[in-house]
Amino acid sequence: MKPEIDDILVKLYPAYKDLPEVDFINDQDNIYTKDDFWDDLSNKEKYNVNSLYLKMIGDPKHDYIMCWEPGRFDENEAVTDYTNFYDVDYKWWEFQKNANWSNIEDQKKMMMTGSKTYTSEKVAESINSFNDEYSEYKISMTGDWYRLIERDTFIYAEMISLKWYLFYKAEFFLDSLQEEHIPYELKDADFETLLNTRDPEEKYNAAGREKELESFYTKIRVYLNNDLLNQIDNIIRKYKRVFSGKTFRIDKGYNDGTEETFDPFTSFIFFDEQSLKRVNPQNFLQTFRENQIDNKELEHIVNEFLELVKINFDEIYHANRSRYI
Repeated sequence: MKPEIDDILVKLYPAYKDLPEVDFINDQDNIYTKDDFWDDLSNKEKYNVNSLYLKMIGDPKHDYIMCWEPGRFDENEAVTDYTNFYDVDYKWWEFQKNANWSNIEDQKKMMMTGSKTYTSEKVAESINSFNDEYSEYKISMTGDWYRLIERDTFIYAEMISLKWYLFYKAEFFLDSLQEEHIPYELKDADFETLLNTRDPEEKYNAAGREKELESFYTKIRVYLNNDLLNQIDNIIRKYKRVFSGKTFRIDKGYNDGTEETFDPFTSFIFFDEQSLKRVNPQNFLQTFRENQIDNKELEHIVNEFLELVKINFDEIYHANRSRYI
């Protein structure tokens, strides 16, 4: 636990001070620790603590904005060191590019030692894939976690491009359609067994449709990694003339309801690279609002896109289903 959070917890809950720290060496289940206390706090109570913590460590001049994505920035670097989110995203894209090329260099070394896994064909395949993926910059904001404060309201947030917002919408939609068409449950087995078994009948309970389910999953994964991404690029290209440089914002879960309904979260959505260039982390909320448009426009794009996804799902499902009738 961060020292500042410890201080906050002591002020809010004096009994916390006397609780022991976690002892991983002499761990005893019957000892109630500070970590146990944190785990037992409600979502609302944690929200309050995190709000006070951000006010302690953040800068009010910059909406207290801080990145909460592990490894996104160097140790002594902050998002407010950048003049726009394009530069933030481009640097992360470059980092991924260099990391992936370093991995290919390692594959080459293993190939030269006679590796049976990293053959010349495998390495060539990796290089071709790398060239396809990194021939030019593509927006890489896949949903980075941030925290900030707006008019004294603490916000859990994600910064996400429309491309990846649509991708996750499609993933969720496809899962719901699959559940509707091929209901199943995982077998009662340990995780490692479920992960490593190649026999779908050892993995699923699907009323005799286990092999169909596994085959369907394989085809959906291919669709997600190929056609779906191309379709997302196409729909963004279709609306680029109208919405390039624009932003959308979705707030949910900030209410005074029961603990079960308290799940605060905000999505700050960037239409394209031009949107990233227009939003300044040093003055985030104002520059984001200056480019923000009505969510009805976003809903229209999402609905049009999911109609296409449904058509694709039906085609994949019925083609796969015909093999098992």
